[in-house]
Amino acid sequence: MRRALVDSLSLTALLAVLLLAWIWREGRDAATPQRYANPLYEQLVAMPAARGLDLAFLRAVTEDRVGPGPLANPLFESAPHSYDVILFGDSTLAWGTLPQVIAQRARLKVGLFAYESGFLNRRMARIYDAIARTYLKPGGLAVHSFAAWTQVADPTLVRLYTADFARIEQVMASGGLPGPLARGAARKASGSLSAAGIEAWRHRMRVRLFGQARSDGASLPALPLQPADIAPVARPTPTGLLDIESMHPRFLRADASAVTVMVDSAAALRSAASQEPSAFRDLTDVVPHPLSRANLEANAAAWRAHTADAPYRVVFMIPIYAAAERASYLWQRAVYRLVYADRFCLLDLGALHPPNLTLPVGKEGHVVNEGGLVKSSLIGEALAAGKLECPAATVRR
Repeated sequence: MRRALVDSLSLTALLAVLLLAWIWREGRDAATPQRYANPLYEQLVAMPAARGLDLAFLRAVTEDRVGPGPLANPLFESAPHSYDVILFGDSTLAWGTLPQVIAQRARLKVGLFAYESGFLNRRMARIYDAIARTYLKPGGLAVHSFAAWTQVADPTLVRLYTADFARIEQVMASGGLPGPLARGAARKASGSLSAAGIEAWRHRMRVRLFGQARSDGASLPALPLQPADIAPVARPTPTGLLDIESMHPRFLRADASAVTVMVDSAAALRSAASQEPSAFRDLTDVVPHPLSRANLEANAAAWRAHTADAPYRVVFMIPIYAAAERASYLWQRAVYRLVYADRFCLLDLGALHPPNLTLPVGKEGHVVNEGGLVKSSLIGEALAAGKLECPAATVRR
């Protein structure tokens, strides 16, 4: 019996070693991506927008434009109905946003579900609604920030992260979402663990077993003058090839869920405040192209239908634009007024933008350098102060 027990323990030890080897197979670099000293850290902590904030998390950054993808979003590891605010968006939120700053300023629990080239169309509106219903507290805020072109996209189009979004839809069809709320439903929908899920689990285990790189400023190397891979990379998408390295900003993450700092020493544009009312009379004026207008109408109808009985409040947020793109403020205001003003709240960052301040904007149209900190602080302060324009029916009593 003793021999059998020894053999059993030996087999268990061997299996444990093999499991650790499999988790570790991609090497330590896979578990601990290179972290650098944030080149903007001292500038950021010295800014007026940083007063009262704990920005220690910004000391160390990794350089990564794409990120871990939607399936690895921290929301899916959270308890249901545990967030006060979830921000949904395209690169107007995915790039240059500091969720921790928004949370500190608002004194609320804040989640971020924002990805490059994300759409506010019929297909994605259903996903956003399912996530909001699952993870927002009753009466919480689902804040949406999307560029104009993503709102007139084909109602069924998903451009990037197609496998991740398809997986989320698959689990939704089974009556649940990834994460603690519906792990059984997720397994039932897939039949087995997905490849993406297995890899996400492996990454978490590598971190738990072998740790992350230290974050002390003294032990962090300086950011290289050029990214490790500067050759243009063409990534295939359903609509053709997208040159994902065609823009020159550096995409730095202190938080895996967002490009927290976009560094662009060549940024020549500056942001602008705007209080101008939109003079568009109807959607034909706003979107003259018939197909684009039909897409906007279909997408808006779907979004309104999905949120008709929502136990949370919907916020339409207008991003910050460069002075050269002031017309984008007017387009967004017109769409809100003509399509959503009777149902959704408005958070207009152009109107909240301090008139005596301009922020650096990269050639792709997003705030860069210190702009992300200021933008995030503005959002947090607006949420804390309740600076939302809401229809009377949605105002919390």
